[in-house]
Amino acid sequence: MPRSRFRTPFSIVFFCALCISASAPAATPTTTPAAIPPTTVEEFRALPDNRLPIRTSLGLRTARRVDKDTIQAIIGASAGPAIANPKAYRIVSFSDEHYAYEKFVTPTEATVTKVLECTAPPGASIPRFERTVVTLKIPHPFQFNEDYFLIAQGADGAMVTAAHCAEPILQHAPPIAEDPAHDDPAHDSIDAAVLGLRQIESVGAGLLRLEFGPNFSPAAANDLSNYTITIAGKSTKPLAIGRLSRVDTYIPNGAWPMPALPQHDIFLQLDKPLEDGDKIEVTVANTITTAAQKAALVFNAHTTITNSIKVNQVGYLPDSPVKIAYLGRWMGSFPEKPAAPAPGGPALLFPEPPEFHLCSAADNKIAFTAKSKLIHKSGDKNEGVYKIDHSGENVYVLDFTPFKTPGHYYLTIDSVGRSLPFTIADDVYRTAFEIQSAGVLAQRCGIEQKPPYSLWHRIACHDKGLIPTSQLHDQKHQLKDLPGKAIPNAPLIQATGGHHDAGDYNPRSHLDVAQKLMDAYEIGPKKFYDGQLNIPENKNGIPDILDEAAWAMRLWIALQDTDGGVHNGTESKGDPNLIQTVELDDQGDYAYAKDAVGSFQFAGTMAQAARLWRAVGKDKEADDFLARARRAYDWANKNPPKTTDALQQHEQFTDPRAYAAAQLLHTTGEAAFNKDFLEACVWSASPNAEMESYQKYNQAPAAYAYANCDAKLTDPKIQRQVQSAITAQADLYIQQSSKMAYAFIRHPWVPINWGTGAYENYLPPIVWAWKLTNDDKYRQWIIRTCDNTLGANPLNLSYITGLGSRAVHAPLHNSRYSHFGEVVPGIQVEGPLQSCEDFNVPQTAWPKLRPDFALLYNFVDANFAITMDEGVVSTQAQTMAIFGLLLPDHHPHPDGATATEGS
Repeated sequence: MPRSRFRTPFSIVFFCALCISASAPAATPTTTPAAIPPTTVEEFRALPDNRLPIRTSLGLRTARRVDKDTIQAIIGASAGPAIANPKAYRIVSFSDEHYAYEKFVTPTEATVTKVLECTAPPGASIPRFERTVVTLKIPHPFQFNEDYFLIAQGADGAMVTAAHCAEPILQHAPPIAEDPAHDDPAHDSIDAAVLGLRQIESVGAGLLRLEFGPNFSPAAANDLSNYTITIAGKSTKPLAIGRLSRVDTYIPNGAWPMPALPQHDIFLQLDKPLEDGDKIEVTVANTITTAAQKAALVFNAHTTITNSIKVNQVGYLPDSPVKIAYLGRWMGSFPEKPAAPAPGGPALLFPEPPEFHLCSAADNKIAFTAKSKLIHKSGDKNEGVYKIDHSGENVYVLDFTPFKTPGHYYLTIDSVGRSLPFTIADDVYRTAFEIQSAGVLAQRCGIEQKPPYSLWHRIACHDKGLIPTSQLHDQKHQLKDLPGKAIPNAPLIQATGGHHDAGDYNPRSHLDVAQKLMDAYEIGPKKFYDGQLNIPENKNGIPDILDEAAWAMRLWIALQDTDGGVHNGTESKGDPNLIQTVELDDQGDYAYAKDAVGSFQFAGTMAQAARLWRAVGKDKEADDFLARARRAYDWANKNPPKTTDALQQHEQFTDPRAYAAAQLLHTTGEAAFNKDFLEACVWSASPNAEMESYQKYNQAPAAYAYANCDAKLTDPKIQRQVQSAITAQADLYIQQSSKMAYAFIRHPWVPINWGTGAYENYLPPIVWAWKLTNDDKYRQWIIRTCDNTLGANPLNLSYITGLGSRAVHAPLHNSRYSHFGEVVPGIQVEGPLQSCEDFNVPQTAWPKLRPDFALLYNFVDANFAITMDEGVVSTQAQTMAIFGLLLPDHHPHPDGATATEGS
């Protein structure tokens, strides 16, 4: 195969395009800029992140023009039934009008030829591996020197591939060979490595990890005699072995869940630790894999990257109250052979905590040295209120908090290797804030996505109006019944805006996006400014974070009726299928009926917006927002829900009323709103009440709003009780989270699921406690939680696309059907999942998953493992807000230029 198919790593492409300084907007290119792709197996194996070439080899590998009306493409092992359907492909050009994006042009014919690449060894989960050569007839001749792209999107509910799905169409490339010998896996090719022996990694303490693709026999791999290993030319026999297997990607054969293409890690114990200069050569028997069988590694502690050292891949603040990384590794079933237990159990263990060095990335000089500390032993189930060992590791903490010098660094440990690179700087979170904001921008509804704000091209969506219904949002119902609840002869509600819920882009009525972003601005107004982000509203006199909040409010403003009542959001009659892009949504647009909870939420949000817009000199908009807030509040008070259930009364009336009253009190200073808050809040009846009580009430939003009011407007005693409730919850979270070795803020009683192990969703009480007290212990836990999201976790993986040098690539998000074939940056995945009950994850996993052990390893980076990989926009907004609050204060120069502290 021509190696030119491997383009610039996706995160780099989009980082360059989407993180252009908003103070100097520039045109964004529509094609991938030139780069140096891996052209050899050695280059592939040296990548710190090999996911993109793996996804490309398993998916759409390459496309080329054959003649004036024919193109050919090649697709790897992740191939589905739509592969022979011409309507499953799109051809896109940004310079040839015949293939304009918005025309959705498909080929007229498709023929396929299957080519055997290799037969797997006995015991492999997949018996044979084929590539598919697809010949496509095109409706219009290509123009000379114009750029064209092939997108393998799918049709009629069926996918072409679950892996990489778009490539540039090469106009001057060698023909695609259909001779199986051309790609004989015995040859040294990247495709053979992807199927077979992919990589060697130093784990530490004389342990190696061998990564294998799906052409793999577990039974043969468990036989130590099937490995030939030399170190510095001297033969050595492995002493023990373990395996850790997970889903790599899927084969979209029409079944659900889809069959898995697995990936396997084999851990081998050598007779001594590695030393600098050691050349390790490994050959495996063809009973293990019939694809690539040989790999080599020259070890050097300053150049050999290991995933045993886990760092925040974005970086650390110089004055941070905590700068830590972790050392550790769970090795699955290790040691399977010999049967005698290993001293460290199934986890990396050192005779004594090793010394680590912080080194300059520029010259490898040591800048700081300290000793690691063992803080958790594998098998100890003592990490919280439940008896759980979250990582399964012997966890060592690497604490370099005293080091404050800005620069670019890595951590290294003798005989282990080095970490991924990171930065220490006052504005180190600027990149994270910008990329996460690009992810929120990508979730906007009703707006075209295009340069200079996005490399992802998408036409405006959901702009035909909303069908009003009689269905109450909180009344039990099924989405498919919404068309039957449409109000006869009612005019469409002309409403656009908001943000798509998640990867499947419905619904888009997330008022909480506005609430989270406005809270961040109100907590740290000096962190945010106009011109900070690359968004369409750049330089309009409003801080950009508020512009993003305004897009969320835009939809809700149109949902307010003339009587003041507000339709409580939007929905469709069903979820989109997994191969549609948002422009093709055929599930309809419906507006829920007006109700008190939606109207109160809107009233509180509009009251806060009025306050903030007035503060930046936008009085006209502020007046309109406040008038809307008053009308919505009055309507909601007059239209309480018809329920006698205490929980429903709190959820649908009392709790949102307390929130709206507190925000209106803060904005207007009117005593009537304080009276209403005191009537609704739980502290009037119970001074020591918590902010929320499961299955009883949730007054956290109201508490934050009331605690933030000018004390002169409130009942001082009640306000102190509210503030105490906030700090009490923050302190409880810290107390319980401190019991975890990989420590980040999470709700003590919530399992590792739905984002608990990857998100910032439980940080609001910590952030508000920080604002109320200015106690740096709260800032420390904000930072530790961001560390976890950005790579300082057991998997050494950033959970946000495009952030860090080893980040997720495969969230479930419809932007994967762009002309780049991968998801846009800034999409945050749900992360590890305790139960992993579906998506062929438990069926593929080895060792078998346990509910009390190594839960933070329960993650696969595969688009269609939905509960692990589908991001949610309100979570992205929360993370964007947190990253923003860690920025330095902004100080505009008199000449209009911008500056930040430390710049």
